[in-house]
Amino acid sequence: MVFECQKLQEIGSDAFNYTRIRSFSIPSSVRMIGKNVFEHCMNLSIIEICDDSQLESIDDSILSLELILMIPEKFFHRLFDNK
Repeated sequence: MVFECQKLQEIGSDAFNYTRIRSFSIPSSVRMIGKNVFEHCMNLSIIEICDDSQLESIDDSILSLELILMIPEKFFHRLFDNK
């Protein structure tokens, strides 16, 4: 799933629960991802965070999913070290 909207700043909790998405590219404008956004997405295999991402907060539940999380190294520590 690809969003063209560059004004989207937040993906709310449970936003894509039980959907059949296979991959998801987080728009660079998104600053926060809520809890359990991708829970029960059985077909989801890749989540990508782009290099120019504005992402500041992401729920730890994303780490429990069996998928490939493509994330620039510069963001990894900022998003996950304090969790």
